[in-house]
Amino acid sequence: MALLSDFCHFIYEALKCSKKLKLTVAFALLRKPLKDNLFYLEWLLVNRPEFLKMFKDGLSEPTTDARRGVIKLAVDSIATPGLYGSDLIYDFRYKKSANFGFEGNWNKANHLITTFHDFKTEAQNFNFVFGGEAERDTQLRFLYTRLPYLLNYVVEVMESLLENIEKTDSAYIESMRLRRLAGLTIWAQSLDPAHCGWDIERFSEKLKEYLKTECPKCSQVYSPDLKLTGILYEGGKIRCPLCGSVSRLPLKYVRLVA
Repeated sequence: MALLSDFCHFIYEALKCSKKLKLTVAFALLRKPLKDNLFYLEWLLVNRPEFLKMFKDGLSEPTTDARRGVIKLAVDSIATPGLYGSDLIYDFRYKKSANFGFEGNWNKANHLITTFHDFKTEAQNFNFVFGGEAERDTQLRFLYTRLPYLLNYVVEVMESLLENIEKTDSAYIESMRLRRLAGLTIWAQSLDPAHCGWDIERFSEKLKEYLKTECPKCSQVYSPDLKLTGILYEGGKIRCPLCGSVSRLPLKYVRLVA
């Protein structure tokens, strides 16, 4: 709980800074929770005995293979297998050469001068200091085409981890997950794939599979259109486009996972 609390404090302050357009501070604050806290929460989810033994004996810096292995197991352990890509989640958080990942912005936010070839500071410049409106818009676009993906993954990890500690009403969990997925769908469909740097279109298609719903009244299975998805996300209600009936969550819905 201390790890999660620490994670939430950093994320909360980062989002507040982003809202105020203090983007250098926002990126700096995101580094610790997404690189460090989240990894140990993933490790607790997939192999608690191993983590506790290592924690008792003294933790060391995890290797690349260890990080990749834990993330792969975590992605397979959550309630939406196939929705998130373990390689993408790793690259977002750790791969310095991935120009769509956070490492470049994290390093630039924390250091005035960087020498790594993929985010080397230009001559007569300091990182993030002399930027104007165009640079700010680029940083905002970078942040909001990636961060919602990671934060929703974090919620899935924590739900799975905490379910192992204390059982929660399954109807509540499923209902909240369905509303979250509806919100993710609205977000994903609003993005320009050219700005993402990762396969947002594949992610959107996978979201549609998870949003397939069985109407409690007519028993037909359908995928909500964008308008109906908004109603689901905002109000926890879903209207069948076939028979017109309106139902409140929780609903019986069908997962079709490839």
